[in-house]
Amino acid sequence: MYIGTLPSQIKQLRLFRILSGGLLLLMVVFSFFSLVRWSFSLGDVSFSEEKASLKPSFSFQQIGYGPLGLCGLKEAHSFGELHKELVVLGLNTRPDENSADRAVLLGLKSSQKEMMAYEGERIHIAEVEPGFFSFSDTPQAIQLSLTIKEDDSVQVEIFSSGVKTSRLVLHKTSFQNRPEALYARSLKEGKCWGRDALLQNYGGEEFRPLTHKMKVEIGDQILFVSEGDMFEWEEERWEPALVDHSTIRRDFQKKPLAYVRSIDAQGVNMEVWDMDGFSSQLYKLPHEVCPKPAYKVEDLFAAVKPRALTEVSCLLGKRRVILKEGDWWLKTAQGWKNLRRERDIEAYLAHQLEGELFIFESIQSEKGKTVLKGQKFDLMRTSMEPLSLTIQADKKASSLASGRKKELHGTSSSSVVAKTEIKKQGPQQIHQHADNIEIKR
Repeated sequence: MYIGTLPSQIKQLRLFRILSGGLLLLMVVFSFFSLVRWSFSLGDVSFSEEKASLKPSFSFQQIGYGPLGLCGLKEAHSFGELHKELVVLGLNTRPDENSADRAVLLGLKSSQKEMMAYEGERIHIAEVEPGFFSFSDTPQAIQLSLTIKEDDSVQVEIFSSGVKTSRLVLHKTSFQNRPEALYARSLKEGKCWGRDALLQNYGGEEFRPLTHKMKVEIGDQILFVSEGDMFEWEEERWEPALVDHSTIRRDFQKKPLAYVRSIDAQGVNMEVWDMDGFSSQLYKLPHEVCPKPAYKVEDLFAAVKPRALTEVSCLLGKRRVILKEGDWWLKTAQGWKNLRRERDIEAYLAHQLEGELFIFESIQSEKGKTVLKGQKFDLMRTSMEPLSLTIQADKKASSLASGRKKELHGTSSSSVVAKTEIKKQGPQQIHQHADNIEIKR
C-alpha cells in the first residue's frame, strides 16, 4: 500500500492503469492489421501494373488521326465507306510474267472507275464528296499501297497524310460482265486427238520432239502440246510463246496467253489470260476418237495381182493401179491420191490434205501365201492398224514369192526409205520453236 494514500484513491489508480494498458494493446493490434492490409494492397497494385503492361499502347505519332483524332468519328466513317467501295477486278496471274510485273486492277463501285497498279506503289484517292471516292493522278491525303499475298489475295493499306490508318484484305471479284474475246471463243470448240501415230513410227529423229506431245485442233490449226506449254494470240492465231522471266515487261505490248495446265485421259485443260493478265478462263479440250470406217480394207483393194518383185497391181474403184513397196496412198473425200512428191507429203503432214493413209511396206510370204504388208492410219493419224492384202496365187506369184524368200525379214520399212525427206528434214509448214511445234493448215 501506498503510505498516506486512501483506499479509494488506490482503486482509482489501478483502474486507470488497466484502461491505459487496454488502449495501448488496442492501438498495437490496430497498427498490426493496418500494416498487413497495406502489404496486400501493394501486391494488388503490382499485379495490376503487370496486367496493364500487356495492353497495347498508342504511338504518340498517331495522336490527331483515326480514333485519336479530333474528329475521329467522321474520319472512321469515311474510311469505312472507302472499305466498301474498293474491289479487286483482276489480278495478273499469267505464268509468263516476272513477279515485278504482277499488277492489280482496282475498281470503285459507285464511280465504276478502274485503275491498274503495281505492288508497292502509292495510289492516290480523292474524296469528291462524303462517301464518294475517285482515283486521282495528283497527290491526295488518302493513299493506298498494295501487297499481293501467296494465296492471290490483295492486302490494301490505307494512309491518311502519310500515316497508316487501316488495312484490309480483298479477293478477286467482278461487278462487270466482260465480253468474251475471239481468242477465248477459239478454244470453245477445240478438240484433243491424242498422239500422232504416224510421226511416232515414221517421223525419224527430226520429228522426235513431237512424239510425246498431244495433238489438239483449234479452229483451222493443229497444235502439238504438252503440259506447261504456252502460246500467244497473234494475228488471230496461236503461236508458241517466248518466255523470259528475267525481263520486266511493263511497257511491252502484251498478247493474250494460253497455258496448257494439265493433260488427262479426258483431254487437255488450258487456261487463257487477257493481255493484262487480269482475266482468265479455263477450257477443256475433250479427247476425241475418229470413228471406224464401215468398209473392209479387202473391199477397197480388189483383185491384187503380182507384177514384179516389189510391186503388185489392184483395182481401186474402177481403176487398176500399181502398188509399190514404200507407197503412201491417201483416201480423200475426192478420191485416191498417191503421195509421191515432197509437197504432197508436206501438205498431208500439215493436215492440208486430209484422209485415211495406207502405207505399203513389203511383199512377204506368209503361211504359203504371198501378201502385201503395211499400215493404215485414221483421218487424224492417231490410230494405226496393220494392213495385209493377199496376192492372187498364180505361176508368176509363186516365182516372185520364191525369189523373195531370202529377202524377207530384212528391211521391211521400205516406206520410210522411200520418204527420206521426212527423216532428213521436216516439211516447211512445220515449225519448231522453244520446244513448241505447230502444224499450220
